[in-house]
Amino acid sequence: LLLSSSSPMLTYEEISINDILILRDDETAVRCLDKDEEKSLLYVSYPPNSTKEDQWIEFDRVLKRADRSVPFHE
Repeated sequence: LLLSSSSPMLTYEEISINDILILRDDETAVRCLDKDEEKSLLYVSYPPNSTKEDQWIEFDRVLKRADRSVPFHE
């Protein structure tokens, strides 16, 4: 995956619904489906080939935003 280098430090506020994000722990790509503004949580969807289910994650698990030209669900 190509990583966006437009912002050296991604903030919670910069993340939008449907952004593709790269997780810090295993560099998995996930899609942001929802945000909990009060708790700074993100509800993410994993790729179809993943065994992980959609879940709420803490913002600090996000490493970067993937380049918008990278398809998520092929």
